[in-house]
Amino acid sequence: MAPEQWRGESSGAPCDVFALGILIVEVFTGEHPFVTHEERDVGAVGGLRAQERVQSGELAPGMDLDEALVPRFAELVRECLAPDPADRPR
Repeated sequence: MAPEQWRGESSGAPCDVFALGILIVEVFTGEHPFVTHEERDVGAVGGLRAQERVQSGELAPGMDLDEALVPRFAELVRECLAPDPADRPR
């Protein structure tokens, strides 16, 4: 879920761009960009950590987009995952 959705703000195209960024990371790495395997196993606690990361734009420990994707694509995905909707590609 996009940061603005966590905050209860309206959703729109920027939320879709954020979701696309998550989808791209999952397709190429098999991992969620904000949640570790261990956090998935602990349920709500892991969800709170993921929410904090989504809000700050911090990726999950061990998530290295530069290693998983070609540099320009990694840059684009980082832009898609920006916490501020205004910073995402349009």
